[in-house]
Amino acid sequence: MLKNCILRKEEGGNRTRYKVNFDPTLKVIIREAKFFDRIGKSIPDTIINIALQEKDYAKHTDKLNQLIRNYDAVLDDLLPIEVSLLQRDIDTLNSKMRKGAENHNWFSLSIPEYIEECSKAINKFEQTKGSVISQAKNLQKKVVKIE
Repeated sequence: MLKNCILRKEEGGNRTRYKVNFDPTLKVIIREAKFFDRIGKSIPDTIINIALQEKDYAKHTDKLNQLIRNYDAVLDDLLPIEVSLLQRDIDTLNSKMRKGAENHNWFSLSIPEYIEECSKAINKFEQTKGSVISQAKNLQKKVVKIE
């Protein structure tokens, strides 16, 4: 389960959606390992190592969920014409996000760097989007004035 990629890509609708790909069974395994430890039962080393990293998994899961919320927020309200104007920037953003669904698994040591890289890409896209929308509004005002 830890060999799974950290994100799951879901195609559908008009764009790609991402979900955190942390198997709930791992939470059960960690909880059971704690119970077995408390009652003195032996636990395989692999399970002990997973249980010891519980806080890291929780932290990564929370940060990835926040990242996905930010990603969705910046893309969800785009009009079709804005999507056309920003397609190259959207593709760049998606190429960064896609790494989580293709290259990074739960063993990866570079998950925090991936989250940081994607956060920067989302912020950059949001700035570009704001600039484009602002310019479009200014242009629309000028067209109305000319009319």
